[in-house]
Amino acid sequence: LHQEEEPGPPGDARCAWSVTAGRGFVELRVHFPTRKDGFDRSVPDRMPVTGVGDRAYVQKRLSWGHVDVLKGDQTFFVQIGRGGVAPGQLRDSDQMRTDAITLARTIVSRM
Repeated sequence: LHQEEEPGPPGDARCAWSVTAGRGFVELRVHFPTRKDGFDRSVPDRMPVTGVGDRAYVQKRLSWGHVDVLKGDQTFFVQIGRGGVAPGQLRDSDQMRTDAITLARTIVSRM
């Protein structure tokens, strides 16, 4: 696995992991400042997820798993794309969304 860390706009903390061959990735982006005020905005194909933080949404239209999470005053997202990060193990978009929800739930449990 290859790991990269870089700030996102305006001061977000971002960490991404990818398979060296470039087949899949996992990204975690913590928003600084928080995006709590606009968290519940209406976005097409954005569905609520239960049991993750105070509120969470999965974006169903994307070809990867992308979950936006609000826990207390903090917002973040996690996403898994291009089949996941296990070498030689391709995932369909439903499985990537399920994996992203599971990962978001794990992150929230450690906050």
